[in-house]
Amino acid sequence: MQTPAVPPHHRTLDARLAYHATHRPEHPALRCAGVEVTYGRLYAESARGALALAAAGLTKGSRVGYLGKESVRFYELLFACAASGAVLVPVNWRLAPADVAYILRDSHAELLFTDAEFLPTAREIRPDLPDLRQLVLLDGTGKAARTFRDWKDAGRGAPAPALSDTGDAVAQMYTSGTTGLPTCAVLAHRSFFAARGGPDNAGPDEIGFRPDDISLIGISGSHIGGLWYATQGFNAGVTNIALRSFGSREALETIRGSGVTTAFLVPAMLLMLLDEPGAAEADFVTLRKVVHGGSPVAGPLRRRCIAVMRCDLAQLRGLPGSGDTAGGLPPAGHFSGSPHLRATGRA
Repeated sequence: MQTPAVPPHHRTLDARLAYHATHRPEHPALRCAGVEVTYGRLYAESARGALALAAAGLTKGSRVGYLGKESVRFYELLFACAASGAVLVPVNWRLAPADVAYILRDSHAELLFTDAEFLPTAREIRPDLPDLRQLVLLDGTGKAARTFRDWKDAGRGAPAPALSDTGDAVAQMYTSGTTGLPTCAVLAHRSFFAARGGPDNAGPDEIGFRPDDISLIGISGSHIGGLWYATQGFNAGVTNIALRSFGSREALETIRGSGVTTAFLVPAMLLMLLDEPGAAEADFVTLRKVVHGGSPVAGPLRRRCIAVMRCDLAQLRGLPGSGDTAGGLPPAGHFSGSPHLRATGRA
């Protein structure tokens, strides 16, 4: 099945999602934690979320915090923010409460969506967040916070938000802050469309998505690498699989059981997959390409991946401040003796 070429002027995340919702509404867009949504459903639910953001009083530029693991609702909120003009602030759930509070305070987040697992942290730091007006519980029930379903239902009847533009901010990403407090970069829609690719924005050459790819997002959306790779998959209209959090056994079972064809992982994850007890060449038979980033893959690991996974490897190097790729190493450059490796001194 081939998808029609996407018009080049569709350079916002919400416009691209709307396009795929129109042209392949029943195609699976995302699977996570046993939940699957199609492109049509993801578009409809994110549109409801955009109305709920408007009903909550958020306007263009308002910040929306997310403290939780990967989920379908994370991506619903991403596209809801994209459609409404709000800006999503994903927070790494592994951070200490003081760092979580700093990020939400620094970003002036007005809403905070949180997993029940992290609700105690959210309640602990709430007094330190003067701009926070509402706390929404993503899963579970209870009186501690408004539930996601109730929050979204409150958007019925709200006026539709204005159309987004390529220059509008859509995400505010925080790095670990190697010299002190976390630092941020505000990314516009165009940040997720600047990579070179074909007319259907199948991603940069190192990815080269195909219409029926099943893409494993190995890195959390609170990291720019994970968010960027996920948006490339959605922009291309493929099926994306997100793990709640990375575990080598679950990842291996997902690759084998779901017929994963492409994946984005960091070298430590590659090593964990290969070291998983019982891992064998047969587990990776559906893979045609693994994209890796974050740090270089050492020669022994690179050769082991090629021997066991028997698929193309492609490296992407990114710039957190731009939300885009700065370069890469194509599959041909991963073999010993290649000009690419000689140039980097890693042959």
